[in-house]
Amino acid sequence: MRVLHILTDQMLGGAGRCVLSLARWARVKNGLDIKNGLDVAVIVPEGSDLVQEFEKLGVQTIQAQNIKNESFSLKAVPGLARMIKESKADIVHTHASLSGRMAARLAGKKVVVTRHCAYEISKARFPKSLASSIANTLLADAYIAVSPAVVNDLIAIGAPKNRINVIFNGVEESLRTSPGEREKARRDLGLSKEDFVAAIIARLVDVKGHDTVIQAARELPDVKFLIAGAGPMEEELKRLSSGLENVLFLGFVKDIGRIENITDLQINASYGTEATSMSLISGFSLGVPAVASDFGGNPHVVRDGENGIIFKQRDSKALADAIRLLKKDELRAKMGSRAREIYLEKFTLEAMGKATHELYQKVANNA
Repeated sequence: MRVLHILTDQMLGGAGRCVLSLARWARVKNGLDIKNGLDVAVIVPEGSDLVQEFEKLGVQTIQAQNIKNESFSLKAVPGLARMIKESKADIVHTHASLSGRMAARLAGKKVVVTRHCAYEISKARFPKSLASSIANTLLADAYIAVSPAVVNDLIAIGAPKNRINVIFNGVEESLRTSPGEREKARRDLGLSKEDFVAAIIARLVDVKGHDTVIQAARELPDVKFLIAGAGPMEEELKRLSSGLENVLFLGFVKDIGRIENITDLQINASYGTEATSMSLISGFSLGVPAVASDFGGNPHVVRDGENGIIFKQRDSKALADAIRLLKKDELRAKMGSRAREIYLEKFTLEAMGKATHELYQKVANNA
């Protein structure tokens, strides 16, 4: 079975990491003679950072014009339809690409759509609601919601409820580095073995709540805060943290495992778009507990009091209080152990890959 993914991201984000993970899973499983082997190809924006990542995996990577960070561009549809036909894909799997869905239908292909984000949206009024419902019925054979929090969003935009499948994001288990490697990694960042380190790994955009993290950092001078990521808010956030010696901006970090291995506690402070954070579940694979906002899918990932603490979104005092609580070694160790257990129960790459492949088979067989 050949599946062609269409991504619109210029930078490596959650959707790109998800498809990269699926491609790795397919490559491993094909080597083990998976039933109805899975061949993955991708279409990405011209010049996207994703090109190099997919090509390193040996995935056929097609670059398209007019889709950069754009869900819909009428100009993109004819070119995408031609690429889809030439790809000889059995299924087209789109990620925030209405143009891709339309092109896939023009090419006579079956379509799977993943919604990676959760939003606070209001149900559209008639006749817009009818048009949305018709479009979302005609342009997809199946939907994937990466969190239960996304299901209502899909229903609100007119996706048929019986076509929605909840498949949590999954990630490969992060490699645990040696004590010596962890000590060196800390030293390279000017950190000591004794420093308590909290990290937020996310794009520097407003809805990720970095400002809340920086405000909490003012209350916790004895905690080192690592901010890993790049984005348009970088300069503003650096100004906001001016004078704080306990806040370190790391820029885009390709090897997030290196940061996870030196982190005592991970943070997710989102107040928009968050569904199933791949950074959080990656940290869980190493037994790193989390404090996370109550927005979107976070409460489905962080079980309050088990593998971390949920705090009220945009409330820096609540965030600071949660971090203080998890500075207690015994509690943090207990939650860290549970974090790894929950990762193994729900968020492995194997679980995501298997469920996604089974859905492809159902769609291909018109089930």
